[in-house]
Amino acid sequence: MASSTSLPQNRRTTRQVAGTNQNHRMERHALQQEIWHLRDLLSTERANCCREHNWKIQLSHELDETKQQLANQKWLKEVRNDIKRKKKKDLQQDYEELQVAFTVCQERLNSELQEKDKIKVLQEDLKLSCDSLQLRSKWSRRKTMFSRKNWRNSELHTKKSVRGMRLMSSQQADSLHSELQRQIKSVKDRTSCWCKT
Repeated sequence: MASSTSLPQNRRTTRQVAGTNQNHRMERHALQQEIWHLRDLLSTERANCCREHNWKIQLSHELDETKQQLANQKWLKEVRNDIKRKKKKDLQQDYEELQVAFTVCQERLNSELQEKDKIKVLQEDLKLSCDSLQLRSKWSRRKTMFSRKNWRNSELHTKKSVRGMRLMSSQQADSLHSELQRQIKSVKDRTSCWCKT
């Protein structure tokens, strides 16, 4: 009897063992699925952490670049303001120098115009003197042609008067000519000095 009762116990144990094995397999399968699921979650979480870390690094770089750009813009603005201030001072100084130069040039131009007017008047006087001399010589020639009786006297007289007038006119013309040459040279010297400055 003892053997008959022990046999079913053995059978029960085998069944129990088979059931237990099946339970173990199911539990193992469930555990493996849970492990795979946890591995997927871990992989996803790692990817998210990596993305977040990279995003933080990128944001940090962008923030540094923005700070650098702001510093550069501030520096450029200060440089531009300095340049504007310097330009304003330089422009003011240039303007004042140009005003002085313009006044000097205007005065020189006025004096040159006055000199030119004087030269023109002197040239007109010289021309009038030459014309007067020519008229006198023509008149004296005609006069000598009409006075045949006193040919020699009038010829001598005319020659003397013509010589005197020529001498006088020549001296006047020479003095006028030398005066004109002197004034023309003076104007040229002033013009060349003005051009050099």
